[in-house]
Amino acid sequence: MEELQTPLVLFLDEIHYDEKWAMFLKTVYDRSKNVMVFCTGSAALLLREQINADVARRVYFVDVFPVCFSEYMLFKYKKFPLKGFGQKAKSAILESKDAQEAFETLNSEADRVKKYWLDVDRFEVQKYIKLGTFPFTLRSENEVLALNFVSQIINKVIYTDIPQFYKFEIETLNRIDKILYLISDTLGVSMTKLSETMEMKPDTLRLVLKSLESSGILSRISPHGAHFKQVKKPSKYLFATPSLRFSYLTSKESTSLFEIFQGNLLEDLVGMYFNRLIPKFGAFSITYDVASEGADFILTLGTQKVVVEVGMGKKSYRQVLKTAEKVKPKYSIIISNDELEYSRELNAVKVPLKYFLLM
Repeated sequence: MEELQTPLVLFLDEIHYDEKWAMFLKTVYDRSKNVMVFCTGSAALLLREQINADVARRVYFVDVFPVCFSEYMLFKYKKFPLKGFGQKAKSAILESKDAQEAFETLNSEADRVKKYWLDVDRFEVQKYIKLGTFPFTLRSENEVLALNFVSQIINKVIYTDIPQFYKFEIETLNRIDKILYLISDTLGVSMTKLSETMEMKPDTLRLVLKSLESSGILSRISPHGAHFKQVKKPSKYLFATPSLRFSYLTSKESTSLFEIFQGNLLEDLVGMYFNRLIPKFGAFSITYDVASEGADFILTLGTQKVVVEVGMGKKSYRQVLKTAEKVKPKYSIIISNDELEYSRELNAVKVPLKYFLLM
């Protein structure tokens, strides 16, 4: 490698299976400035844990997020995103000074957004939510086969990735699939009830849920409030993508699964988008209002908050109003199938799902 005079690029997949990969990377880096190495792996936590301080300054981590709707349409139909709209919508929804500014920014793009959706099939959003967040499903018209691929990913995480970092007994690993099944038709998770149902010690269950977070299957949303209050209230567990939840829901006997669970699937989707966007703000957190009819999300961006309610159908301002009275956000957002609308009195704006998906 010392003799290389031209650039060399190495691509190494599932690098974490080699426990000494970080040292190999350091050696390559030290021996030649003409080599660039791209390392990919499905166990993000393992990759970071295997890095020591000496290697860290030579490595740049990039999280590969699930496919957003604009990417889905680009990959599947070669339909290009609205130029500049994603950044503009993100700024409007997360960075406006008040609801009026958010509304006016989004409303200025109304004609372009309407034109984008003119030739999009009305069932495309549903297809995307069900399976479109994974790139390998985009070319498959066979839903059963695509769901099988998703199940294979989950099994790989349970039986290959998690055991490399968490030393669970095989009996515990065998129960993880059922835990995910039980979580799939709910959001708030009671540790007591779930541990009783699974006949598992609460401490073991907490560690299992933590492993599912670390491995990118679940995303935990804490209840909003002081820490001692959070401990007493149930956390809300979203799936990292709605496709993961849908793969479990399909095993339930119902002919209208999507309609029954569309609220949960949409929360997964919105949570997925926020997890993709909000880390760029530095100091941030995502919580929820555990009170009856409380808002689905409370986004804390630095010292300011944005209250967010999510729903597939028509939504009133009621739930954001109750939460806003408590947390005093700079404004509130309702993501639904309603038209773009602004309430000066409530300092809130209704953002159509068709706008939100194009961020």
